[in-house]
Amino acid sequence: MRKVICEAKNAGDFEKSDRSCTNDGKFTNGGNGTGSIKSDGDKRAKKDNDVKDDTETQKRKQEIIGKLDKDYLNTASQFFDEAKGKIKQRKEKVYRKVDKAEAEKIKQKTGLDVEGYEHKIINEDLAHIYKRHGNPKIEAKNNHVVVTADDIKLIPEITKNYDSVELSKERAKSDGRPVLIYKKRIGNEYYCLETVGGKAKDLRLRTMYIKEIKTG
Repeated sequence: MRKVICEAKNAGDFEKSDRSCTNDGKFTNGGNGTGSIKSDGDKRAKKDNDVKDDTETQKRKQEIIGKLDKDYLNTASQFFDEAKGKIKQRKEKVYRKVDKAEAEKIKQKTGLDVEGYEHKIINEDLAHIYKRHGNPKIEAKNNHVVVTADDIKLIPEITKNYDSVELSKERAKSDGRPVLIYKKRIGNEYYCLETVGGKAKDLRLRTMYIKEIKTG
């Protein structure tokens, strides 16, 4: 039986585990879900395809990164390096102000008016991402890919040229803010979750994770 990924519709406080399910809607606890043993030839072919896909994905990521603002890239790298230790001082980086065109797209999809708001990243939030979604043991259980420094650099691309954006049915538990969920396929499927500020007029990245898209 072919296994598909069951996507959570709500963000909540962003840390609900994703589980896999069969195509009849029943959840499973892992395994390959096929019920059959593949031949050595099939395994080798799949491995070759995975390597090819990984190379193509890496190439695409680097092409995107090469077009992004250098100041943002340097700051993102710095914040992510700091996230590996103890954050001593809160720092933030505004990387884009929402113009009219971007605001209209978001309003059409979510009903929220965010014109003039600012997209930002905060080193404390990147620390959470590193500790939770940069952990191979945790992410492997959820069929997720570990978030790296290069993935953090992709955030402006994901929040601008997304495949979809939606308003979560739940608000952030920490501060009650509405939550925007951005999705973009770059080899695997990237998720960026931002909380929408009020008086502060900010779109603050709170978490990011990557669902593995298996080929073959």
